[in-house]
Amino acid sequence: MATMFDAEGNPTDDNKVAAQESIEAMAAELGRSISAFLRTQSEEVRSMFILRYFYCEPVEALAARFHCGESRIKTTLLRTRRKLKEHLIK
Repeated sequence: MATMFDAEGNPTDDNKVAAQESIEAMAAELGRSISAFLRTQSEEVRSMFILRYFYCEPVEALAARFHCGESRIKTTLLRTRRKLKEHLIK
């Protein structure tokens, strides 16, 4: 059986590869879960969320794009984040 650490206590290359694969698998699972959640939201909410958190669009620009006030954008994003949190916890 291969050891996880070398003589100096550093992770072995095999252990590093296994850890990286595990991280990549968790990231892929998280991505699928976020995508599944966003598909349950309205097109407008989904667009706001993606533009804000994936494309770093400022709230001011979102308000102009969606023809509404900044407070509505902020409230929608807050509620969506809370729903996403609940979705991820389940």
